[in-house]
Amino acid sequence: MSIIFYHSISIYYLIFLILIQYSLSISNFKFSSTTTLQRFLFDEQTQTIIVVSVNRLYKLYSTNLSILAEIDTSSTFTNTELCTTIIGRANVTTTSININPVHYFSINSYLFNNQLTNNSAYNQLLLLTPSNDLLVCSTSNRGTCQLRSSSNLTLIESSSSRVVSTNIHYSTFGFIGNDSILYTAVTYDSSCDSFYEIPALSGRSLSLKSTTFLKIFNHLSNDLHSSSYSLRFVNNRIAREFPVHYLYGFEHRLFTYFLTIQELDIQQQQQHYYNHYSRTSSSQNSGKKLLTKLVRFCQKTQQAPIKSYVELPLTCKSLSSNYYPYLVTAYFVNENENSRLYGVFRNTTTSSINNTSHAICLFSMKFIRENIFQTIKNCVVDGIGQRGLGFISPDTHCLPNQKLDDIDLDYCPDDDSVQYPIGGHIPIEQSSIIELDDKVNITTIEIVVNSQNDDRKKTVNIKDNDDIILFGDDKSSIYMIIKENLFECEKHQTCDDCSMANNFNCHWCSEQNRCVSIFECSYGINQRKNKFNMCTNIHNVIPNKISLNKSNSWLDITLSSSLETNIRNDLYSCQFTNEKNAYKLLTTATLLKNNILYCPIPFSSSFNEQLSENK
Repeated sequence: MSIIFYHSISIYYLIFLILIQYSLSISNFKFSSTTTLQRFLFDEQTQTIIVVSVNRLYKLYSTNLSILAEIDTSSTFTNTELCTTIIGRANVTTTSININPVHYFSINSYLFNNQLTNNSAYNQLLLLTPSNDLLVCSTSNRGTCQLRSSSNLTLIESSSSRVVSTNIHYSTFGFIGNDSILYTAVTYDSSCDSFYEIPALSGRSLSLKSTTFLKIFNHLSNDLHSSSYSLRFVNNRIAREFPVHYLYGFEHRLFTYFLTIQELDIQQQQQHYYNHYSRTSSSQNSGKKLLTKLVRFCQKTQQAPIKSYVELPLTCKSLSSNYYPYLVTAYFVNENENSRLYGVFRNTTTSSINNTSHAICLFSMKFIRENIFQTIKNCVVDGIGQRGLGFISPDTHCLPNQKLDDIDLDYCPDDDSVQYPIGGHIPIEQSSIIELDDKVNITTIEIVVNSQNDDRKKTVNIKDNDDIILFGDDKSSIYMIIKENLFECEKHQTCDDCSMANNFNCHWCSEQNRCVSIFECSYGINQRKNKFNMCTNIHNVIPNKISLNKSNSWLDITLSSSLETNIRNDLYSCQFTNEKNAYKLLTTATLLKNNILYCPIPFSSSFNEQLSENK
């Protein structure tokens, strides 16, 4: 697949959060800021671009990038002192603002090149509200937020509650759901939030009443004590020693999802998970074993998130079997049954570009939901294993509950009797659709979904409903890839047709015997790791004749292509049929070499039994 590099992009594509150091350009127009650009968004209603940089907030005219409004955000807060003290896993404390957390690279670490200024306002959150006002949250004034008019940037309301992290190296992510609730996820920083005022997860009101603006929703629990729509870890010590970095979030089918970088659990019990990736990942965090995880909980303000909280590892694997365990950023496309999640992953947890490469993986939401469902079922229905997630709630054994046999993919508990939170250790894994070996730091990804009536598809060679993938790096470069339609694979009826279709997004699923898009053919926990566009044919059979009356006989079958050696042998079988296909016999095969299968021969009595049954 070719990658097209663009120095400039038409206005149609400038609705994306491309992080560029000091300037923003469209065609022949350019906007420059006196301070580092952090993020921007496109206001479709006013056809303007809202840009936030350090200490500055701008409103730009979208056609020529002229400044329509500008304010100094550092002067709008009473306290702009930057909290920068960082406490690592080993309780090593530093007060230098030029040192990043030791446990994970930060995009801001190379965006700001480790040059932070005290008494400056660094943006942590920029959103458009349902009323088309701007929600602006920064490190200033203890991590509070302001609601501003999108027309002239004037102040409408300020929050009294702390909402975001006051340390620029500690992540904050938020989005506004269809229920008009602000969902936020914040990495805990004990030095800047010693009293744990800002929970890890919360749902907040957007009411303009000063007494409720950005307050966490509260409800009455069964014991008549007030309980908030938020989630904190067991205690401050665990929150400090078990950092969770929230990188992205979205909603889908009445669930809230967040993507994180963290360790698996405080006990690190599932050692086999880490052993699986130790050969291919290049973590450089002094033995710290980090991974990407996907978090989900129900959108029920009358129920605390912990009552439906589920976590699962998420990882990306290239076609050459290189693992990319560490998420950088993501983008969610909401299209009902065709909803999908794009993720940019990298192979290292440091910001050094000498050994850095990236891959983009695509996960269907149906696939994600199936994996979450299986994890829930294993614990609360079948009672298998431990519940996990001891950093949120003390771990316990899973207990079977046959009353829950009829749960489905969208199951949300109705009461507090079901065991939660639940943590799975088998990763949701997909193979990459794009692998990038360029030695750059990818900072963002955005997706444009072309409708059938979209005139933009006439300007470039794209088909109806194709996705345009754009991503930017810390070198002010923007890349665009036009991805072929993922859902045209079914028209290819044979493996050879599927492989010869010249469509990178299709591969032959031998388990289902059909041509599918690359993020299919992986159902449930035991996934098949098919190599893409691989058609396996029998090249040779030794011996070419064999007696059925001879016991302990076998065939050595040489295949035209290599098979994968890192999956269970019982997933390979040999099928024997008579000439009329009246009956079939299966024997479990063993993979001797990459392309040679050892295939036991059924004894003649087995054939006779099948003949009797089919008479």
